[in-house]
Amino acid sequence: YERAEYNYYSGNHWPNTTLYTSLKDNYSLTNYKNTVNYKMHLGTSPTILLTADEWYTAERENTPGATSKASYNSTTTFNGGVGLMYPSDYGYAVLAINCARTIKTSYYTSECKDNNWLYQGNSTFQWLISPSSSRTSYEFVVDSIGQVISEGGDDEGYVSLSTGSFSPVMALKADVVVTGSGTQSDPYIMK
Repeated sequence: YERAEYNYYSGNHWPNTTLYTSLKDNYSLTNYKNTVNYKMHLGTSPTILLTADEWYTAERENTPGATSKASYNSTTTFNGGVGLMYPSDYGYAVLAINCARTIKTSYYTSECKDNNWLYQGNSTFQWLISPSSSRTSYEFVVDSIGQVISEGGDDEGYVSLSTGSFSPVMALKADVVVTGSGTQSDPYIMK
């Protein structure tokens, strides 16, 4: 996994962050065939006490992040080629037989994180695309113990003085055909 600061400057509005700026040229539609620009949801929640379903709803509602409220007309969507995973993506990636869908992602236990294919391990935290609704310098992250929390710096400075891991997210064209079973001997192949 890669590591980077979310935003060297204050502000948690995805299209204006240093992480997005550094990713958009490498993860471009030119460099990755069969990808398209897509609508990213930048809605958020004032609380971290949400299930995967509740996160999904919050991400798509009209509660803007603090930076968007202050500087970007409360924008809650963005069309672009590369984003990050949502808190709901992380919540849905856990095996339901090991972690009930009714558990808040901020209360995930070892059974939840150990059976989540998006968990990157206990040596780092992972940036999520969803901004804090109340503080311009905070973002939601998956922390080192596998729970969704908020992370950041003071409101007068950087979003985070720390570097976190991240997983770039892109969207495939609708007509892409995927073959293979996803194993080492029979990998997925996109055509």
